[in-house]
Amino acid sequence: MANSSETTRKGNALMELRKPSILLCAIATLASCGLGVFQASANAATRATSPFAAQATSYQNSVIVKALANSPTGIRVSPSEVKWDNGDVVMNVPAGPDYSSPPCPSTLTSHWTCVYNNTNWNGTQLEFKDVGIYQDLYAYGGSGWRTDSFDNELNNRTWLNQYENHSHSGISYCMSPNAISSDSIGSWSPDRWIYISPNNQGC
Repeated sequence: MANSSETTRKGNALMELRKPSILLCAIATLASCGLGVFQASANAATRATSPFAAQATSYQNSVIVKALANSPTGIRVSPSEVKWDNGDVVMNVPAGPDYSSPPCPSTLTSHWTCVYNNTNWNGTQLEFKDVGIYQDLYAYGGSGWRTDSFDNELNNRTWLNQYENHSHSGISYCMSPNAISSDSIGSWSPDRWIYISPNNQGC
């Protein structure tokens, strides 16, 4: 029969043998937890968009995914629509790039200016209504955004500006109040900024 000191030495030796196994198990558990957290986040993101993504075309999903990557505070409210800033900025994406978007909103209580990245009011529609501030078209439509047609339902002069500076706005385009254009293509089409002026005079 082994004495107590021999038993202790064997116990210590066994514990030393087990340490690497314990460490490996701990690492494996942490890795599993990390993957679990990542997977949970991914699943949450999928759940947030999948009810609409499943009903949308691949074009709509592609445009909206990019828009939300550019401006993550947006909320997808339908297969084709995203809203930012409590609904003060709205994007509508038709089934394809050559399809028409909904009419620019104009009611007794709410008016908007809408710009489109295709002629004849086709393609992606961005809606704005806040007066007196510069708003970044690239933040919603991406750096390749072009304004190729517009519908200004506001009683305000609205500008497309190259720079965020109304005194030195670079290449610009003026939209008169309550004006529309099915083809506004020009050197200003890639302008980054939209500015709804307090001025209600024509251009």
